[in-house]
Amino acid sequence: MEQEQLVRRLKQSDSKALQELMALYTPYLCTVAANLAVPPLTPQDVEEIVSDAFVRLWHHRQDLDPERSLKGYLVRIARNLAVDTLRSRKSDCLPLVEEILEQETPLETRLEQKEAVRRLNEHLAALSPEDRELLLRFYYYNQRTAAIARELAISPGAVRVRLFRLRAQLKKSLEGEEPQ
Repeated sequence: MEQEQLVRRLKQSDSKALQELMALYTPYLCTVAANLAVPPLTPQDVEEIVSDAFVRLWHHRQDLDPERSLKGYLVRIARNLAVDTLRSRKSDCLPLVEEILEQETPLETRLEQKEAVRRLNEHLAALSPEDRELLLRFYYYNQRTAAIARELAISPGAVRVRLFRLRAQLKKSLEGEEPQ
């Protein structure tokens, strides 16, 4: 409910709503941007990416849907900005994983990968929001278990156990599915 109110206030050009969102999501977005790249982005790059994410949010505030995840929207913006930053330095850094896969992978393999991603997304959609967030934080945003535990206010051991169980559940789900 709080998110819906913040989105409505943003749509009314309430700059205090933007400040509240910045206070709420800046640490998380910094973690996402910082963990995206190897070699890592500089602290200045991370700060600029997060700032630009909030600027984009402000410029597109009229397009926001109060019922959709604002956190997810901000993460996508930050991730895209981080990828753009890395691509702009293409000569200075290693290529992104996606670029390597596209260049070296035959079409048939890429189609199989897309199918695997589709099945994975279906599995993720069936999980509880808490379990989905845990998997995404660990595997997509490359957060360490200690950081996840701290941010979710659970023990690092609980994070590891839940990840173990979720991996087993995912494996069972993907292996049990018949090819289409």
